[in-house]
Amino acid sequence: MSQYLSWILLILFAVGLSSFMLVWTRNYVKGQSDDLTSRADNAMCDDVSLNLDGYCQNSQTLNMNITNTNLLTIAYLRLRFIDLYDNIADKKIEADISPGDTERITVLKQGTLRQVRVVPVMINDKKEIICNGKGVSLEEIKQC
Repeated sequence: MSQYLSWILLILFAVGLSSFMLVWTRNYVKGQSDDLTSRADNAMCDDVSLNLDGYCQNSQTLNMNITNTNLLTIAYLRLRFIDLYDNIADKKIEADISPGDTERITVLKQGTLRQVRVVPVMINDKKEIICNGKGVSLEEIKQC
């Protein structure tokens, strides 16, 4: 009887150990896959950049000429406005600027802005890639 019990315990131990290894391996591989995907997305930001010129503001709008100066299409722009009283407002604008193209963009706003940060956003496999490192800041924005 004790011989059968030892075989049953040994088999249960092997099944338990293999189940643990299966779960651990799945989680490890998924984590590594997510990490590689994140690195690839960040590497795509090396192929996007923008140039802002001809920008000015009036009491209700901010006007900018935005040029895509690199290889990938910019799908959206994320804007962060900071006014004279340090109030912060964020906006997301659909842009769809192809490489080498220039778009004139007018954005509704309130008050006088002290600073604007413009960050390009790309779309890859229906996933937004926000390239914060490629953002451009504008200060001392003149009146139109």
